[in-house]
Amino acid sequence: MRLPEIESPVQHVPTHPSLEPRVARVAIVGAGLVGSTTAYALMMSGMAAEIVLIDRDSRRVEGHVNDLRDAEVFSHTTRIFVGDFSDCCSADVTIITAGVSQSGQKSRMEGLRDTGAILHGLVNDICLQNPRGILLIASNPVDVLTFATWRWSGLPAGRVIGSGTSLDTSRFRRRLAEHYGIASANVHAYVIGEHGDSQIPVLSSARVAGLPLAEFSKELRLPHEESSFAGIASKTRTAGADIIEAKGATYYGIGAALVRITRAILHDERAILTVSSRVAESLQLGEVSLSLPSIVDRHGIARVLPVALNRSERSALEAAAEVVRGHIASLSQTIPI
Repeated sequence: MRLPEIESPVQHVPTHPSLEPRVARVAIVGAGLVGSTTAYALMMSGMAAEIVLIDRDSRRVEGHVNDLRDAEVFSHTTRIFVGDFSDCCSADVTIITAGVSQSGQKSRMEGLRDTGAILHGLVNDICLQNPRGILLIASNPVDVLTFATWRWSGLPAGRVIGSGTSLDTSRFRRRLAEHYGIASANVHAYVIGEHGDSQIPVLSSARVAGLPLAEFSKELRLPHEESSFAGIASKTRTAGADIIEAKGATYYGIGAALVRITRAILHDERAILTVSSRVAESLQLGEVSLSLPSIVDRHGIARVLPVALNRSERSALEAAAEVVRGHIASLSQTIPI
């Protein structure tokens, strides 16, 4: 059955930051499943006055905008429109979700060169507009591409943020909460390092109600078995691949994570989130971007925080850094970084 035509063309609204009152604007580059889901979650949150969708497929992006406008009636008043790269200059946050699909791939790294080429062109186009806001990268492999984007953009490292292990941390906390039968908001634990197979669920410093896991297990008269927590860490690590195998792609979780990071920026929250950024030399992990607990505010990453690690976790972090450095070197053979 042939679908009816979209009721009206979406206007490309010309904008100029000096001629308009200052409002919270978020630009989303890439209107695929992740980009469109992020736009929907952002609209439902009500935190952005303007949402700009940018995509090379004009027909698809117009369809998304009209669909979102229909939903706006039932949520929050938001100005949603199709834009171009010039709209990034006045965006508080530019979220980049473009890239090749992970469906059918064996790992996040298989599409590195193709996604890297896409992002290289996008970043050049965006940064020609002299963006004043934050670049938030969701394209995978996110740690490699966060580092590359920082290099390509010429922006300060704190203004180029990868979604990193923010979603992995959420998955980890949820599974720990399910293990204990409590609300996930009461679990404080991090996944750090790479958003990928070498990620590190930090069990040694995980806390519930201020107590280490062994002590909390004792309070609830539950056995504290290392094998149970190793299983939780393993399920956290494979969660994304499991979802892709089941339904072809992940987008709800990462869309919500991107909105959470955006909220920390727009509301100047100084929230502590496990996002990816260039690692400081003092950590002795080399030239690389990894996820570590970071204070996120209006200006991006204000500070990367230390996290207590035992010897094996520190070794795992060093191994993760080596993995990501290797992929950065691989990408730089085809695209200068």
